[in-house]
Amino acid sequence: MSHSLFTSTFRLACSQPCCPFCWMQDEDERRYLRSLLHEYTLAPDIHARLSASAGFCLRHAQMLVETEWAMERDGLGTATLYESVLRQLEAVTALALETSSKRPMLRKSEPDETIRRILATLRPQETCLACQHGRQNEQFALKSWVEYLLEEGLEANLAQTYLQAWGVCFPHLLRLLEQRPSLEVARWLLSDFQSKLRQRSERLEAYIHKHDVHHRHELREEERLAWIEAVALTVGDFHKNLRGVL
Repeated sequence: MSHSLFTSTFRLACSQPCCPFCWMQDEDERRYLRSLLHEYTLAPDIHARLSASAGFCLRHAQMLVETEWAMERDGLGTATLYESVLRQLEAVTALALETSSKRPMLRKSEPDETIRRILATLRPQETCLACQHGRQNEQFALKSWVEYLLEEGLEANLAQTYLQAWGVCFPHLLRLLEQRPSLEVARWLLSDFQSKLRQRSERLEAYIHKHDVHHRHELREEERLAWIEAVALTVGDFHKNLRGVL
């Protein structure tokens, strides 16, 4: 395969203070939302798709608001998209109320059956549009990295760059292994993760130790976020929004 479209982005991702796959996913999703706001706020198919999913999930709804505010200091694009979402919610809520007034055919467990039908009426028919887009691009990145390692080898320049990076988070390690790499590549990925685990464990131990009143002044700069990085290594880069706060 041609790696040119992937490698330049991945090299940049490896220079970030977080999991490179988390960074690429975040950047891609923000770029996708910018595109929606710039070009598709009036597109009927986008309105229909968002209505079917009751809008975006919590993470991407927050990202949408942040993105538009950063671009425009306004929310007209979001308002336009969510006008259809609210209309659809009004319609299904009215249908749910109508459903609640109808008696089910079965007498047994009537309240439970009615609640079940109300929930079936209200539940979104689709998943978050940005989540769907993000999963597709995440899968491409994971597959591309495994293919790169198989074709270019573990001594390739970008492979060595990866070893010097912040490290892959545990969820993305699992997803890399789900790509069914060779045993050699799998061991290489596991060994790198083990190395990053030891590094984070040492920093965490130092962070805890240096909270003692006699050692507090010894806390080094790279140890100050050890507690956040320990969590991020296990779940992914949730702490991007905390970097300007902590």
